[in-house]
Amino acid sequence: MQSYQLGVYTVYTVQVYTVGPDYAHAEARKSPALDGKVERNKDGKEIRYPVLLSAKEKLIARTVCLAFKVLDVLH
Repeated sequence: MQSYQLGVYTVYTVQVYTVGPDYAHAEARKSPALDGKVERNKDGKEIRYPVLLSAKEKLIARTVCLAFKVLDVLH
């Protein structure tokens, strides 16, 4: 699995994960760079929010995946 940061949008950091060139998943979280704190739920796990990628962002994820020769580990 390849992971890279798409960018910091206001107070959130968007993390994109790829599994081969044909699948990308993105999550946002509150950036700890803002105040040094991470949002956590009652169980102590970091709170993350699903992000829908645009067609352009999916193409960027695919391009990065292919550039680093990340193999599809599911097949």
